[in-house]
Amino acid sequence: MIDRPHDHSSRLARGELADEAAAERLEAAAPEAYLRRRDFLTRTAALAGAAGMSTLLPAETLIAEAAKRQARRPLPSPSNLPIDTFVILMMENRSFDHYFGWHPRADSRNEGLRYRDLEGELHPTYRLTPDFQGCGHPDPDHGWDGGRWQWHRGRNDRFFTGNREGTGSDEFAIGYYLKEDLAFLPVAADEYTLYDRWFCSIMASTYPNRHYQWSAQSGGQKTNEIPAGQLGNQWETIFDRASANGLTVGYYNSDLPFAALYGLRGLAWTKPISTFYAQAWAGTLPNICIVDPPFVDGGGGDGCSADEHPHGDIRLGQAFMDDTASGSATSTSATATPPTSAAGSTSRIPTRSRPTCPTRSRSARTPAALRGPPRSGPSAPSHTTCCCSRPRATSTGLATSTARPPTASSSASPTR
Repeated sequence: MIDRPHDHSSRLARGELADEAAAERLEAAAPEAYLRRRDFLTRTAALAGAAGMSTLLPAETLIAEAAKRQARRPLPSPSNLPIDTFVILMMENRSFDHYFGWHPRADSRNEGLRYRDLEGELHPTYRLTPDFQGCGHPDPDHGWDGGRWQWHRGRNDRFFTGNREGTGSDEFAIGYYLKEDLAFLPVAADEYTLYDRWFCSIMASTYPNRHYQWSAQSGGQKTNEIPAGQLGNQWETIFDRASANGLTVGYYNSDLPFAALYGLRGLAWTKPISTFYAQAWAGTLPNICIVDPPFVDGGGGDGCSADEHPHGDIRLGQAFMDDTASGSATSTSATATPPTSAAGSTSRIPTRSRPTCPTRSRSARTPAALRGPPRSGPSAPSHTTCCCSRPRATSTGLATSTARPPTASSSASPTR
């Protein structure tokens, strides 16, 4: 049972639409977004067992209780799980509200928000199409320092400027896409499971987050570091642990092989993306597969990468996700598609209010979908809190995370 809050003096202790003046401003500025948000809070309150309290309780309280009720249905043990292949495809640099702010059943919002530039002028969020790349705009700052500037101790209100100097981003970072702009993810969300509480592992750039995907740590690295020598990074990965427990593994690269950062053992795991499609067709994929999209030129070259990193064309990224999920779609496979970081794009949820995650870290929400064996009935977004390393390790019966050195960067600081 959820108790009615005793103190309404704090904005965070009240319902999101309890402030009548603020609610009226939102309704006037974005009436459809206002109705979606009101309906979402009403449904979530009912799911949480607090019908009639949608304007009295903070959204996070309602969502946390709804997530508890969702989690009460027991999962089968790893030995009885009807899945024998997990395919993980990690894309790049998009936030949840940036892609799913339109979703009526998810905790999301894209319209009616405004962000200040360094001079204090307010800029409204807006639909980005027909721009699918962001050419002519800076690549939104998504580094260690820029992320903390944008986070602003949980206010999440500095996306327009991107960094302290105001040069890290511009209006592109507060733009968003609608359902009809994205060819794959909305379909996967409707047919399978969309997570509106999926957080990146670390508030930093690509390499640290991909290290978390591989090993539930970044070795203390906060930037895109290239290890010296041929040995590469030597800490344990999920591939090492899976192999030691009799599971098969495979890494499939489209161009730049991220596994090479783990030295010669990483190269031994590496196969071209064409092999992934061939094995999927033959039904011979290993138990754990990590697939990487084309990275080359995503950072502003000819824009032909398919990793969704600005300034690559997101339509190519959506097509690559569709190809990967379709290629591995069998009755005994599951495919997860989370991005590495929010790329400085709008993320409305204050990271300070994020429920406890196994990494004990703070980070920005990203759009993640889990596509599994066919299911009956409509799919509803999951409010269960996740990060990139948790579902795979739990489902395969391996430990949730590897042993991390004292320098591991997720234990003490806010992360993306």
